Amino acid sequence: MASKSLRAEAHIMRLDQSQTALAAPDSALIFSVEAPLLVQGDAGEPVRLDPWDLAVFSQGTVRLRRIEADPLSAPSAVFFATINH
Repeated sequence: MASKSLRAEAHIMRLDQSQTALAAPDSALIFSVEAPLLVQGDAGEPVRLDPWDLAVFSQGTVRLRRIEADPLSAPSAVFFATINH
């Protein structure tokens, strides 16, 4: 039996009311820790991602935007990891 190691980079980012675009060179794993998000890949419609729901994207750009309309609310924590094959 052989095992192949994958390289991953992960961080928690703060997302405010502006849209954020992130590159997913191979695969990306995203979940919101605190607030619902709209997540959109290169080839699709925006999808609602509730807190602790998981999204996986492959090769492209991922756009994230918070759903809440209150501009005075604090930025929300989002977990973002890239996984290199």
